[in-house]
Amino acid sequence: MDYAKMAKMYGGSVVEQPTAQPAQPDWMGGLSPKDQAELTMKMYNDDRKRVAALDDEISKGSSVLNDLQRFGELNRQSRTGGIAENLFPGTPILHGNDENEMYAIQARLGPSQRAVGSGASSDRDVALFLSGLPKIENPGTVNKNIRLEYEKRFNRAVSKKTAMENYLSLNGNLNGFDDFWSNQSKPKQTVPTKRKMMSPKFLGFEGD
Repeated sequence: MDYAKMAKMYGGSVVEQPTAQPAQPDWMGGLSPKDQAELTMKMYNDDRKRVAALDDEISKGSSVLNDLQRFGELNRQSRTGGIAENLFPGTPILHGNDENEMYAIQARLGPSQRAVGSGASSDRDVALFLSGLPKIENPGTVNKNIRLEYEKRFNRAVSKKTAMENYLSLNGNLNGFDDFWSNQSKPKQTVPTKRKMMSPKFLGFEGD
């Protein structure tokens, strides 16, 4: 799967490749060539497992993102957060096809909602969890914000995986990567702009 292409598709970016770093930490200089070779291979294999774990997280997250995208498409066509949706949730006979499909998506996404801080501790900064579930009971803008927050997390995870692969390929291990990533991924300061109020969000539609 071309994650770099996927990141660009969803508005993300790929972190630039790191500059060359020493392939081995200084303390390895006192080891015999044989021990150095064995330890170098072990470090490489251990770090490959870390990359593979993040890759697995991204692979699972892509299906969640697809569901969120589909929910958004439906929410732009059909309102949510109305009186009927809140008084009679989960009653198919009272809702149209769009609403019932949104209910199905909501049910599928339930297991993806987990506590903040779950996942591997080393890459918890890009853990792909849903901070909330898009629901037919929610106003459209709430559902949209949930999707956009997840997209941001997904793009960040893709960028980190790409950076990890580049770093590992160049150095043979991930020693020093976390500091490199921290410096690369510091949020840029932006000046907030005042957005125009669009009527669809007040009617329960997601809006553009």
